[in-house]
Amino acid sequence: MLDHARYLMDVASLYEQPPFPMEKAIRITNLWQEEFPNDCYGYFYQYILCFAKICNGEVSDYKASYGAALDCCKKKIQGRLDQYRAKFYIGKDGEKGSICTLVSHAKLALIAEKYSQKHKIRGRRDDDIDQTFWEEHCQKHLLVCHGRIQYHQRKFDRSRTFIIMEPGHVEINVTRNVVGTPYRDYQPDSKVSFIVALTLAGPKAKEVWFDESQNKVGMESKHFTRQKSKNSQKQEQ
Repeated sequence: MLDHARYLMDVASLYEQPPFPMEKAIRITNLWQEEFPNDCYGYFYQYILCFAKICNGEVSDYKASYGAALDCCKKKIQGRLDQYRAKFYIGKDGEKGSICTLVSHAKLALIAEKYSQKHKIRGRRDDDIDQTFWEEHCQKHLLVCHGRIQYHQRKFDRSRTFIIMEPGHVEINVTRNVVGTPYRDYQPDSKVSFIVALTLAGPKAKEVWFDESQNKVGMESKHFTRQKSKNSQKQEQ
């Protein structure tokens, strides 16, 4: 049963057209959860399918289901070593520019490898994908999302950095090595564009660009923040 369910989810997320209907895939995840309530993947697939629907503007119909599935998924993955590893990304229709599919990490890695071979690139790899692909070519295959970056300083706990995505007012995790240090590399509440990676622990921002008008003086817009952080560190030395 589990093997059949995972196969159906793989079919539902095919990059090629036409995709398996997401509504039907979501109904399958409901049955999956009933049969195997302790398996995190039934909740994982439901949350990423609902997330894709939210990205497509269907917020009111899917946000509650998205939140419930994500909460359950987080409870089921305690201790898993792969919980922060990207499993899927949001794909887009190249002609219409709208959401059409989920793109698996394995599929994107194949696309990236072909790109690297064509352009004879072999540099630093990030999640098995050459960094040059992320910087120069990923937007052709993946949706660029938009939102505002937030930084919450906590008195008795670790501070939090995250992005509030529109549409849906959905929280997207982001790490400091991606966006740098608040008030030095960026101002909280700045407008950002980003690529979303979907992990067992929730959606996270894979690559982030800052709006030109929001940038700190001396920073060039549309450069990856990982590069910006390195440049600002050099200037301070």
